[in-house]
Amino acid sequence: MRLVLNRTINLLIISTSLTLIAISAIGGVLNFTPVPFWDMINGYLDFYVKVSTGDWSAWWRPHNEHRVIISRALFWLDITIFDGHIWFLIICNYICVFLSAVVFYKYLKESNISTEKSTKLILGIFFSAWL
Repeated sequence: MRLVLNRTINLLIISTSLTLIAISAIGGVLNFTPVPFWDMINGYLDFYVKVSTGDWSAWWRPHNEHRVIISRALFWLDITIFDGHIWFLIICNYICVFLSAVVFYKYLKESNISTEKSTKLILGIFFSAWL
């Protein structure tokens, strides 16, 4: 009885997690808009205008209380190389989430959470959906 319950719970976690991952990917495609969203006008377009007019200090200028140099480098690449179509940034977001999931899964493999491979696999899929 306990084995059937464990398998049912594992199947539920896996199916729910995979559904969330699929919904995230589909939502990214269906809700795409080339129009800059929310703070992208200041953080994305205004940054590019300042850099293109020679204000190199814009690279290091804080955004809220953070210095977002990597984000700005991606913004600059998107506008300079990909004509600001934003697809590059979306793909970069999915790559970052995928790499984060790989790091979590590697951590789970090396951890002592459980000796069962199935438990680590289920936790890996759950963390992937969570990310």
